[in-house]
Amino acid sequence: MSNQHVSNIKSGRSNVNAWMIASLVKKYREIDPDYVLNGNGTLLRPTKQEQKTLKVMEKYNESLQAEVAFLRKEVEYLRSLIPTS
Repeated sequence: MSNQHVSNIKSGRSNVNAWMIASLVKKYREIDPDYVLNGNGTLLRPTKQEQKTLKVMEKYNESLQAEVAFLRKEVEYLRSLIPTS
């Protein structure tokens, strides 16, 4: 995409088209096309390290949720052992 294209878009003389978006995404591979087209997600795609970190965090979150569920059941059981008057 040339500087002239960008200038025309900024000035309102032309609109962004599919060719321009394809050119932008091809040149800047870190840009997420879904964000540009639909506004979904984030502008930049996560790096491979960020993706790995996210997977680890998701697994850790799942294990914490399981532990919380277990502890809630344990609390319920312990409460059932307390005599009520």
